[in-house]
Amino acid sequence: MDVGPLSMPSTEPTSVPNLKITSKCDGEINDSQYNMKPAPLYLYEVTDIKALSAELNSVVGENNFTTMPAAKCVIRVQCNDIASYNKLDKYVMEKKLDRHTFQYGFRAFIRHLHHSTPEKWIREKLTNLGHDIIFLRVIKNRYNNQPLNLFEVVLQMKDNNAELFKLGSLGSQIIKVEVPLKVPEVPQCHRCQRLGHTKNYCNRPFVCVKCGENHATTACTRQKNDESPAKCANCLGPHAASYKGCPVYKAAKTNANSAKLNKLITGLTNATPATPATVGRRKPVNKKSTTQPTFKEPLPLAARPQQQQQQRSRSLSIRRTPSWPTLTHSSATNYNNNTQLDQTTLESKLDILIEMASTLVQMLVAARLPIPEAQ
Repeated sequence: MDVGPLSMPSTEPTSVPNLKITSKCDGEINDSQYNMKPAPLYLYEVTDIKALSAELNSVVGENNFTTMPAAKCVIRVQCNDIASYNKLDKYVMEKKLDRHTFQYGFRAFIRHLHHSTPEKWIREKLTNLGHDIIFLRVIKNRYNNQPLNLFEVVLQMKDNNAELFKLGSLGSQIIKVEVPLKVPEVPQCHRCQRLGHTKNYCNRPFVCVKCGENHATTACTRQKNDESPAKCANCLGPHAASYKGCPVYKAAKTNANSAKLNKLITGLTNATPATPATVGRRKPVNKKSTTQPTFKEPLPLAARPQQQQQQRSRSLSIRRTPSWPTLTHSSATNYNNNTQLDQTTLESKLDILIEMASTLVQMLVAARLPIPEAQ
């Protein structure tokens, strides 16, 4: 693997604004509720896959990873467990290889913890419980910038991460640990300006967000009042790389929405149909019957008025005294069960269609296309 020396990535934590928090973690927490599968790790400038496989076997062991080409001279390495991922990531960092990943860590929010609680004290308490803290901060009000009784914590991916949600107190303070909602945005690295990962998990060369040159953004000499326009490192357009209207960013967001829509369509087409209710329905007519139809002889003209009068009286009697079908106990039970089954299946399909419609609207808004009006 022919890779030049690179500088170590920045370890400063980045704040994540506008995070939404959910409280859907009430009750008992099981480890199976959380996906502990590690994220893939991308290695650049790989020219010999056989040498790479031998090197990875010595680091994480055989049958503990898989590789797949992701782009030209880029290999995607997927580890089977978190322990193998940590070994490989540590080895790549020590060798200063050109790589990136999007393993964010295990993020959670600690509610009801007083904002004046020292972060060092919180780190010591969580470390004693077997957790490795990557990032910790107090959440501030977005309007007046005042600290709230809410802390954000990011843990290193381990098998005991789900135990954090079982904590009911920290020291003498009663707390509640909650899961953050996923923000539907495409992550962008503030180190190399590429999409799909963040700077805390990137070891690629620095690229400026303003001018697109190979230096850190903090070292850029360009000012806001400069006459020369900015340059995007992704599309080479006259704007900053963080511009949400960038064509590359729009395409990435559209692809993410398309993948979500395809998943919904696949789930809808693979849904098992409900068992139709057969109580009170007519029996199907056998169209392949070979019996010949029988026709009645027409009545003479003198007998037709009398027949019409009988039919009229018969229809009036049916309207006055309607006959209702009689159902036994077993047939009534089957009818109710089948009706509930059809109603449940219909509600589930309606929910899927509503979610598909909302996804389509988001895609149209992202592409700035007119939304079709209902006819």
